[in-house]
Amino acid sequence: MFYTCTLVLLTLVPVVTGDNSGVKVKLTQRGLDIVAGKATEMFKPLIEQMDIPDLTFRILKKYTVTGMKMHIDTLHSEQKFVPNTGVRIKMKSANIHVTGNTLSGKSSSPSNMDLETLAISATVAVKVDAGHLKLKIKKCKTKMGPFHFDTGSTSLDVGAKIFSFLSPFASSTICSKMKTQLADLNPRLATLHDSIREFIGIEFSMEPPVISGDSIELSLISLERRKKRRLIEETKDSPGN
Repeated sequence: MFYTCTLVLLTLVPVVTGDNSGVKVKLTQRGLDIVAGKATEMFKPLIEQMDIPDLTFRILKKYTVTGMKMHIDTLHSEQKFVPNTGVRIKMKSANIHVTGNTLSGKSSSPSNMDLETLAISATVAVKVDAGHLKLKIKKCKTKMGPFHFDTGSTSLDVGAKIFSFLSPFASSTICSKMKTQLADLNPRLATLHDSIREFIGIEFSMEPPVISGDSIELSLISLERRKKRRLIEETKDSPGN
């Protein structure tokens, strides 16, 4: 995802605003779709590799479900800009298959559960901190179900117990993974400063983004221009002016 972000930011709509004054870079819907699509591709295996703990419960007798894994068909995403905030992304997959093994006493049987949908929704705040781009999850939630449980030699109540555990666990874990991914990405995004400086050929400071319903615009102001602007502001504020 980091390299895709770099590519998009360096190639989409660079507009020179004046001699040595700076550059504006605009991330459009097309660029957002590219970034989100790549991020979704990378996020799918993270869900499938989730460590789901063993589950023990009692329905007349004791059951233990082990080795649970979630298998996803295809994860699709829809994304849009949220004015003054950042980006909202929705990921959805159909036909999710959960496998495991149910133990009860000395008997053992495979647990197979099918979920009709898994939906993930998150709002990502886009900010500039100390001149560097920074992303942060503001809201995140997931929803899954309805479920269909292959009872085999176990009761449907066993499936209900598994689902009631799996739903909040997946929600917490998936959102946590998204936050971790962004936390890991932010130090790398800080190196964008050097890449863009090399690309545009000037020393600059990144201004807070302007986020509308159809784009994110970053203003890269040259340090020379920023110094001049600061001098003008200090002169206006000085006594006698």
